[in-house]
Amino acid sequence: MIEQFLQASVDFAKEIWFQLEYRFHLEDTEAFNLLEPYLIQVQDNPLYLAASLAALFLVPYTLLKVRSLSRDRERKLDELIEEMEEEYDEDDPKKLRRPEVGDKTDTPLTGNEEQASSPYTKVIDEVEERKGELNEKFSGKLKELESLVIPMLKGLMKNADKEYIYWPDRTPILEKQIERVYSITRPE
Repeated sequence: MIEQFLQASVDFAKEIWFQLEYRFHLEDTEAFNLLEPYLIQVQDNPLYLAASLAALFLVPYTLLKVRSLSRDRERKLDELIEEMEEEYDEDDPKKLRRPEVGDKTDTPLTGNEEQASSPYTKVIDEVEERKGELNEKFSGKLKELESLVIPMLKGLMKNADKEYIYWPDRTPILEKQIERVYSITRPE
């Protein structure tokens, strides 16, 4: 089935190529001469063909999805801002009045300061505390990740003038580094 799909894809690509060649004479262009060896490799190797077809369709699809997600989030944010602006009435004197320092009008008669603070301030304080904890946790993880990646990148920069890097048996070393990175970024 996969072979049939690949063969149909190759036939479809050939038909498109013949149509483009007939109309635009692409084989006479310099760009085609540059791309011709790569196109031949893609045509001869089904894995290259599948990867190129996947890239051809998945990259634009991903870009469209990201764009639509950001558009949806922006729309929701605009709706929230509009809703907040509708609730706020500038002419309402109660909303314009700010309590002055030492003003006890908003505290209950019992004088208990713990009861005086609204539940919203408690929630905000808890959220701020949790935010601080998470910031500390993730900054530590980022520093740990940095200590794994930066030495390797600096090692690669040492011989910047050389075109190729000689690094035999690198697969086990790279797999170990990848596992370390995963242990930081995916703790589950």
